[in-house]
Amino acid sequence: MSSKDSSDSFDALFADALKAVEKNKKPPKPTSDSSLDIELDVDIDFDVEEESDSDSNSSSDVASEAYNALLEEKAHLDVQYDQLQQQFQQLQSESTRLQQRLASAHTHMQSMMEQRNKFRDQNKTTQQSLEDNHQRIRMLEAKLERQNQQLEKNGAMRRKERQEVKKYGATTTLKQLLPALDSLDLAVKNENADPESLRNGLRLLQAQFIDALNEAGVQRVSANPGDKFNPAHHEAVMRIPSEDIPTNHIVEAFCGAYTLHDRLLRAAMVSVAAPKK
Repeated sequence: MSSKDSSDSFDALFADALKAVEKNKKPPKPTSDSSLDIELDVDIDFDVEEESDSDSNSSSDVASEAYNALLEEKAHLDVQYDQLQQQFQQLQSESTRLQQRLASAHTHMQSMMEQRNKFRDQNKTTQQSLEDNHQRIRMLEAKLERQNQQLEKNGAMRRKERQEVKKYGATTTLKQLLPALDSLDLAVKNENADPESLRNGLRLLQAQFIDALNEAGVQRVSANPGDKFNPAHHEAVMRIPSEDIPTNHIVEAFCGAYTLHDRLLRAAMVSVAAPKK
């Protein structure tokens, strides 16, 4: 039973007590008997009235005490009711705060779950990306290994080619020089040849040498008397005063200059004209 129901019950009990007190306070109704019995009735009524007054006073005192006790009990119950009402309001406030905190916690939990799901998705994406990167790394490592093997193979082939070039690179040039050597052998064997024949043989031998050098990419650079001195192709070994040849022009060439393709093999040794004092 709640405190409010207890208070209503005591209020009803208190109202019943008040009715009983009021009923006891009312005088008894007179009876209408015959005239012969007046004195007896008066005496009886007096005695009854005295007894009734005594009983009424006793009942009134009991009812008053009960009434006061009920008032005190009601006051006590009112205090308890007020206290319970305050406690109920406090509980309601605490319940509201707890509901707010619960709602906030629920919202926070939902946010954390969303973040967890987001992080889980990111983790899956990152793991997939890492797996893809690892796969690419393995593929690149395999490709690099193949390329290293190919480079080693190519390096071995190039080393072999360089060795062969170094060993047999002059084959073509030497083949072209062999006819000149054959001509020289014939000239040496022909001891009784006349000077003109020897001269013609030497010219033939010179032409064969020049042809062989030209086939190998060797070209002779002009270094004739009267040519302008070129420090890129000529090397001056002396200066000779001259009136016929202009200054800084070649007077005489002691050996020719040769180039291999676009590179100078040897500079011509020349004497250069200087102003005559």
